[in-house]
Amino acid sequence: MTSLQEAYRATLYSPLQIDDVQPGNIYASKHKDGKWYRTSVIKVINPGSIAVFYCDFGYYNHLTLQQLIPLQPQFLELPYQAINAKLSGIKPKQSKWTMDDCKFFQKLVLRKSLVSILVSIETDELYKCDKVLNLKLIDTSTETDVHINEVLIRKGIAVLDDTPVTLSNGNN
Repeated sequence: MTSLQEAYRATLYSPLQIDDVQPGNIYASKHKDGKWYRTSVIKVINPGSIAVFYCDFGYYNHLTLQQLIPLQPQFLELPYQAINAKLSGIKPKQSKWTMDDCKFFQKLVLRKSLVSILVSIETDELYKCDKVLNLKLIDTSTETDVHINEVLIRKGIAVLDDTPVTLSNGNN
């Protein structure tokens, strides 16, 4: 992050044209906090609205063309530090996860030694150029392993998801 800030400190404007911006490519962008971050373009809507993913912090935003700068090659070497993932084999008992469900999940996993088993990689439903890892999470911080999916089902906030899992290498 320090090197990224140094490299872009004097940058005042973007040399990019709208046709230069490609979904899936990574750029530098200046955030409202004044710092530069690596951002992956999800979709170009128009010059005033480009959907991006902050690939090292895990959140989405909309930027303007003027906020994107070509990323210097040395900053492409580091893989994403934030990735999209979901629990495999379960879904919320209700139509979507509630705030209480999320708080319970956070309590289950926060500051725990977790092992994840990669079940599959799929294309994000909303952002087609993004991938989502389907994971099984296991808490190994105690003598007996705790399978997070099973805890959520026992608690009554999740049910088994009988949707077939498509095995993928992430290149589809």
